[in-house]
Amino acid sequence: MEVKLSNYAKSKASGTALTAPNFLTESYIIRQMDSRWQALDRMSFLSKNVYNVANYVIRQAFFADRKQGVEHDKKRRSWDKMLNFIRLKETIRREYPDDYHALPKRVTETGIKAVISMWRGYDASWFDWKQSPHKYMGEPRIPRYKKVGNAGRAQILWNQEAVSKLAYKKHGVIRLSGCDVSVVPGQHIYDQIRKVEALAPDDVINLHDRIAVVKVSPRYDHYLVTITYQISSVPYEHLDPTQVMGIDLGVNNLMAITSNKTGFKPIPDIQRG
Repeated sequence: MEVKLSNYAKSKASGTALTAPNFLTESYIIRQMDSRWQALDRMSFLSKNVYNVANYVIRQAFFADRKQGVEHDKKRRSWDKMLNFIRLKETIRREYPDDYHALPKRVTETGIKAVISMWRGYDASWFDWKQSPHKYMGEPRIPRYKKVGNAGRAQILWNQEAVSKLAYKKHGVIRLSGCDVSVVPGQHIYDQIRKVEALAPDDVINLHDRIAVVKVSPRYDHYLVTITYQISSVPYEHLDPTQVMGIDLGVNNLMAITSNKTGFKPIPDIQRG
């Protein structure tokens, strides 16, 4: 489990408090002997189909522009219109209804958005490569297909709306829609949120309302389920932005630490055994 703090800034003009949105993640490993593995494997297979179909639709539009030599001409090309979520979603629902409806609606839509994000990343990388080719080992390539047939699997994403609110309310579990898969949040998740948000021991914590995304990633011999929770922004009025600390990881020593804070006592060097 890890807590990730995003960059934050303080506006002196407005006098607003210094805050930072926090994200807490917890991961679960689901191996083949686990009763939940088969359901996740099926969902991953169906997610791969959605990924490939969405990728196919965009690729076909891209290749049509390539025949005209305008795939990178922003004024003349038309393939990038398929990066509009509504347009792409409706195309898939109309032309590939079996794949579109094989997964819960929210899961399918999240998968389509992921493909759009990949293509936008490719497009931005291509123009950056054109201006600064020295930053790349070669010309960026368009997104490829996942393996076809029974071998292919893809990542699955659930947003908060695709996670059962009733299951959490009744049983305190995170249940993923479209499959009978649930995980029980660890007590340390509640403890960490209570600590970060300075909550009282009797304050009720609703994890479902804090879910940012649930990600299931296929691995060699297991599935990795990662739940990301968003925690309320925490004020940092007590911080002095002029005080800094530097850490340099060492070779013979673990690290060297220094700071401009008066009275700062660095951790003693730890020799490797």
